Amino acid sequence: MNINKITYCFFITSLLLLYSCTTIELQQGEVNQRDIERLENTVKNDSLNLNALKQLAISLVRAHQNNKAKTYLVKASSKMPDDEALLFYRGLNYEFLNDTLSAIKYYSRYKETSLFSPYRKLMEGRYLHLNRSLVYEDIKRRVADEGTLSVKDAPSNTLAVFPLNYYGSDKKYEPLSRGLSEMISIDLGKVKKLTVLERIRIKAILDELKFSSSSAVDPSTAPRMGKLLRAGLLYSGSFSINEEQDLKMDVNSWDIVNNNMGNWLNKSGKMEDIFLIEKELVFAIINQLGIQLNNEEREQIQLIPTKNINAFLEYSKGLEMLDNGQYKEASQYFSRAAEMDPGFKEASVKSDASSSAIISSGSSDAMLDQTTGLGESAGITESSIKEDIILNRLDIIGNDIRTTFEQGPEKREAPQEAATANGLPMPPARPVRK
Repeated sequence: MNINKITYCFFITSLLLLYSCTTIELQQGEVNQRDIERLENTVKNDSLNLNALKQLAISLVRAHQNNKAKTYLVKASSKMPDDEALLFYRGLNYEFLNDTLSAIKYYSRYKETSLFSPYRKLMEGRYLHLNRSLVYEDIKRRVADEGTLSVKDAPSNTLAVFPLNYYGSDKKYEPLSRGLSEMISIDLGKVKKLTVLERIRIKAILDELKFSSSSAVDPSTAPRMGKLLRAGLLYSGSFSINEEQDLKMDVNSWDIVNNNMGNWLNKSGKMEDIFLIEKELVFAIINQLGIQLNNEEREQIQLIPTKNINAFLEYSKGLEMLDNGQYKEASQYFSRAAEMDPGFKEASVKSDASSSAIISSGSSDAMLDQTTGLGESAGITESSIKEDIILNRLDIIGNDIRTTFEQGPEKREAPQEAATANGLPMPPARPVRK
């Protein structure tokens, strides 16, 4: 065997040993930084390599290089505006930059992502967690700045529905206080001319002022509540259920701008018709406001969410837990409601939301741990990073090998032919760069 063949075999063996050992020698910090440097060079030299651009943006977030990450996330998002991984990491990047509003903006797009996306639950849960915190902070700030606020700033078409007070004898129906007010809010929210405040905002103001729902809307407190909530109309009321299963609902409003109370609206019937009664009450409110509904709005309001009273009770209990930030308990109640009535869409939606919040309610840094197993979806895995580093080292060594041979007319057999001619096994194929 001539010297060239011996040399070739020696270096092939060396390369194989290097490939098998390098992963042991590399430290995690070195891997991450080298990967970032490699990706930066790739993006610089190939502006059309969108996968490298995406990987670089995500790697920078994970490395806490947040200002640089923002720059590359903007570039990547302009090319791939609907990429689910980029939407999530843009939200996380803004969290690290202490821009909660922008983070919520991107997390709120979870509805646009695939139901099967691993990022959907993380985005939805993060949205719920951050939105709840932001609402409480905003209410605290508004209470602190109350002297600068005016009732004139409360839009007349913005309304808040407070939990109804229960006056029945059977305490098991008390949780319907939140469930009924939520259904009224959902139905009024289907009217395009109205803006209905989130339930969590009403819970936040009651907690901050230490009010009960019964004392929140009366001549002495209503103007203040409307001013703090920036709501021109406040709705409150009560319901009762007697031993004969007769249901009665009473609702009244307070016009903040004109500082007057509206006329009471009363609807009653059998407990089994609870949603028909609630719908009648909603249509009465709309009629009192002088709003003309189109056919689509009317049909949407008439939709019955469930006919299972027990499922609605479990749902109502879940709302209370959700408002208190007890996501695990909320998820259990909503799941039971969905099991009792598989067609109860709102219960299923809130069950998914609560379970998402369970895994997404930690710190921003904790969210990075949640995404560890999602690296492959983003095109980033530790093995691929190490493989690229190994391939780069192979390139360097290969260049060094070539420089040891004299340049001149090629008289040798090709390596594959030489190996075959001497009964040697074919050299392994060089790993393909991904």
